[in-house]
Amino acid sequence: MTKKEEFIEHMSAMNTKSLEAVLVKNAFKKYANVSFIEKLNDMFTEFKISGNTYLEVHKGIGVCTCNKGEKVLCFVGNKTNDYFTLSYQEDEINYYSFSRSCSEVLYNNPPELNNFHYFTINPKETTEYKHYNELSNPIHEFKLISSECVCSMEVIELWLENHKNLHNDTIKLLEDKRESLKLDSVELLINKEFKVLYGKLDILSRLYKKEAYFKQQLEDYNDFKDSVSKLKNWFEYQAENRNEYQLFSSVFYDNREHTHYCLKLDDLALNPKDFKHTLKYLSIIESSKAIEFVGTVIRIQDLETFDKTKSRREFTKRNLILSIDDFVCSEYQVSFTNGRIIELDNISEGDLVKVSARLTGGEGESAEGFKEHKHKLFGWRIEKLEPSLKSIKNTEDMDLYYKFILPPPF
Repeated sequence: MTKKEEFIEHMSAMNTKSLEAVLVKNAFKKYANVSFIEKLNDMFTEFKISGNTYLEVHKGIGVCTCNKGEKVLCFVGNKTNDYFTLSYQEDEINYYSFSRSCSEVLYNNPPELNNFHYFTINPKETTEYKHYNELSNPIHEFKLISSECVCSMEVIELWLENHKNLHNDTIKLLEDKRESLKLDSVELLINKEFKVLYGKLDILSRLYKKEAYFKQQLEDYNDFKDSVSKLKNWFEYQAENRNEYQLFSSVFYDNREHTHYCLKLDDLALNPKDFKHTLKYLSIIESSKAIEFVGTVIRIQDLETFDKTKSRREFTKRNLILSIDDFVCSEYQVSFTNGRIIELDNISEGDLVKVSARLTGGEGESAEGFKEHKHKLFGWRIEKLEPSLKSIKNTEDMDLYYKFILPPPF
């Protein structure tokens, strides 16, 4: 009996124990045979539970764009007629290069078919992958680090140093196409994941090393803040060198937080003390971009919760309506969202307040289909003020205005 005949026999009997001896290396795509057999065993178990005792094997040709022209083996349960398919290549001795195939297959003698079962391997669900994550020294150490409430940068720096050589070897392996092609799919995934993990933690290290830079900028700020011209020059310098803090903002910015920054990377929570100068510096930069105005609280609306959709994250909002003492007695609506809502805790209707807010805007479309620009105020901070002294009313002057200016001339 040839290996090809043995393969058909073992598949028909749903006997995974005997399959390994007749499979070429990495028979399914580029997965190790242990993962291929593991998936076949799961599929066989599912078919047996449904009452099937063997599989009928049929050959066909793929007609879908995903398998067009490829040779296909179709395995059909003898009781339920449920089935799965595998595309393949062959020589005189072996079947090889198995791959997932869809249900669109042309048969010479079409079998009776019922439910189609997709055959695919998720590398992260294989025993091979799970075994690696349990035994891998760097992965195991990182899991321990991530399990802590907060992690100091000293621990991360030590992890990076301990696994620096392994990272260098991994980079060389992945960049050498000849060597990387020797890896099966799970091995390739494992190496790529370690590369990404090291890269992420290396970014944290780079940000941590910028603490000295931001400490110096804060010292300069404190020296210059009482001089209008020097402070102006300081802010101009920061604008020119905004790339110094752009990476930190990109990694950690989160407007749901009260500080607008969430020091988390995946499951890793960082200690804010390790970035105290960076956070203080960014607070100054953010405040410089806010606008300030004084008004009287007319109304504080109820808390609103908005569910997550495809285009937005879940968030909470509470609006504040302010009366502004300007020439037209304006009323502003300021939205405090997520972590910033706490700013309204001690504010009541009738309070005189100073609000710092970010003005945002953009072009939109009205209900009638016209393009228009809309602007919104998002609250940053709010400070309760002492009521100002009442102004002395001079009705005589305004009486003249209403009498002679306001009415249209005859």
